[in-house]
Amino acid sequence: MVSLMLLLVFAGGLWFLRTRHELRGASQSFLARMLLQEQETITRLDLERGEAQAERWKCPVRLTVVANGTNPHSHAGRVSVGFVTHMVRRSSMMGDIGRLTFAEASQLDAAETIGGYKLSARELEMLDRVSRLPFPRKYAWFLERMGALLRPWEEGRIKLRVQREHILVESMEQLLGIQPEHIHFPLRIEFVGEAGIDAGGLQREWFSILFGRLLDDELGLFMTCHRHTQAVAINPHSEDCTADHLLYFRGIGRLLGRALLEGQTMQARLCLPILKHLLGTPITFSDLQYVDPEVYTSMTWIRENDGVDALELTFSVTELRADDEVVTIDLVDGGRDKAVTDVNKLEFLHLKLRYLMLGRYAPQLQALSLGLFEVIPQEALLVFDYQELELVLCGLPEIDLADWKRNTVVAPSFGESPLVVLWFWEVLGAFTDDERARFLQFSTGSSRVPVQGFKGLTSYDGRICPFSLRPLPGQTRGFPKVHTCFNRVELPLYSNMAEMESALYAVLDMEWTEFSEE
Repeated sequence: MVSLMLLLVFAGGLWFLRTRHELRGASQSFLARMLLQEQETITRLDLERGEAQAERWKCPVRLTVVANGTNPHSHAGRVSVGFVTHMVRRSSMMGDIGRLTFAEASQLDAAETIGGYKLSARELEMLDRVSRLPFPRKYAWFLERMGALLRPWEEGRIKLRVQREHILVESMEQLLGIQPEHIHFPLRIEFVGEAGIDAGGLQREWFSILFGRLLDDELGLFMTCHRHTQAVAINPHSEDCTADHLLYFRGIGRLLGRALLEGQTMQARLCLPILKHLLGTPITFSDLQYVDPEVYTSMTWIRENDGVDALELTFSVTELRADDEVVTIDLVDGGRDKAVTDVNKLEFLHLKLRYLMLGRYAPQLQALSLGLFEVIPQEALLVFDYQELELVLCGLPEIDLADWKRNTVVAPSFGESPLVVLWFWEVLGAFTDDERARFLQFSTGSSRVPVQGFKGLTSYDGRICPFSLRPLPGQTRGFPKVHTCFNRVELPLYSNMAEMESALYAVLDMEWTEFSEE
């Protein structure tokens, strides 16, 4: 399917004005400070550790470098090469104008960000070095850089005065009204009619309330896309909520940026593809399962089976709008009249994937990205992979290993190799907190545990579905396979604990969706 991913430009999208001079000016000043400090903060030991772990492909920039290799087939097992979100720019009398689109990862310049401007070789080298650090040190580096962005209190401050009953509208209006030169001033919150000085508590409450309401399904800007993980995706029909929906998304982007700047976290989770979009990490077919599991299952069947003609599909998609109107969208000119056959089904799947993963909500995503990167330079996020970005946004979950083990169903067929299960829990017990969170995300699709603990794990349809372990008959080495929709991990029957430990550590640092069979 990768061979069919041609450089096609999505025709829709929100156009907005943003000059390259402004973008470069903002990013260079930030990166200049980072580069000067890196000589002191990155030690030789870190560099040696990074070289020793060269198999770790975390940084999105490095990911694209791999995709641009002269022999891409040599990297097929390590990197899922797919679509990358990026900005297409064109010259205009008004300046540089851009819109979000998809391009094949192998056709993009590895040094180009999704904003459409290029990083220098020195900038790439610095970001690459930081991306190799363990997550705790990488996050400490990020927090230090965020602290450098915050302006001194004596230079000025932002004070938002909001009424609780109008907190959503008033907060969005005031956030969007902040001038770019003031965006990094210290932030203080005042609830009208309430006594209290904001020493951090009011700010945390404000972030919590806003994120809760903005990401709630009832508002209509986002929608829960996966009952199991409770992750939210952009509602492609958010204009039905309000005519100003794009302004809301830009405000949400600014809110996310300020949360990152202040070290605040959000309770709701953004679905995996949105995190990838924000980082410019390739979007692949398997990512669809985190947006719409049922459509993913249907498209997987079409891809793997013959006799598609009998389904009477066409090169179009139908959608139900809020007013119960059924709308047909052509994936190609005259698509509703073009039948899907076994001969052209891969082209159909390719076009439908592009539409589902970006085309139908490109304006909203672009507004969100614009707001975020008005506050946080995109380069600062590039040191994280999308799994780590979720931890940065949502915080590190507490994982009770005893509760995990107690609520795990172990297949009886492990009876002949009981040590494999014992080794599994010993390896997980040796993991750090963030490593356990990453493995949980690898195996269930979420780095967080339900309120009820592991007994509350559910499948993609919201039904209780406990974590389970099964053996991979006939395999004694290699990586485990996962079925994230069913919280199931299938383990090779390793001959010793060292081999299992090596395999489990490896999946923490690689594109984990490539191991999924969903």
